Amino acid sequence: EIAANHAELAKALADAGDYSKALVYINKAIQFESHTKAKNNLGTYYRELGRIQELQKIYAQASSSYRKASELASDSLTKRLNRNDAQRMQVKSSPEAELELLNSNAYILSNSNNNREKIRNFTQIANTNISLNNNAVALENYRDALNSVDSTSEEAVEIKSNMVDIMVSNKDVENAIVLQKEILVSAFNTDNITIQVEQLRNFSELLLKIDSTDAAINILDNLVVCYMIL
Repeated sequence: EIAANHAELAKALADAGDYSKALVYINKAIQFESHTKAKNNLGTYYRELGRIQELQKIYAQASSSYRKASELASDSLTKRLNRNDAQRMQVKSSPEAELELLNSNAYILSNSNNNREKIRNFTQIANTNISLNNNAVALENYRDALNSVDSTSEEAVEIKSNMVDIMVSNKDVENAIVLQKEILVSAFNTDNITIQVEQLRNFSELLLKIDSTDAAINILDNLVVCYMIL
């Protein structure tokens, strides 16, 4: 239980972008789990270590962690995912090669119920397609990710925000505004004031792009209220 608590905290910190602290806690989780008799979750914790190291862009270490997770995996699906990710860390300089391995992971996960891994995989595919200027494909990747997530969750807000960014870069401001309105509804259904402020700011910036100054000013007034709450 101590190891699991440290692993959960590591995940939360990594999701919040605090990778240095996340690394400390996932290593503690590995340390505690290594001293248990069964060591049932050790492979899972090494996979999380690889994920955090990948986010920190220390790819050689991430590759080693994914390889270790593959060796410890108790099922063939997880073993294959980790093996692919270990190899993927070695080809980060080639988006095309990385995309091939990510698509292989998507195939492996196609009959799985592991939504967390599916969301992560589709998001990674989308980011790689963006780096290859395949924005239309990246939008579809994000839509695939949305199929595996609670539509009212903070995660859904983040994915849809990424979709808005693509639409704006494609100069499709009209559809971006439609989606941003949808995001605002979801954001205000959460208890996260920071997300609400961020999405109001994003909406005001979009409105300014079409010269809807009065509407943007009204939203900025709401932003001030939100900041006062913070």
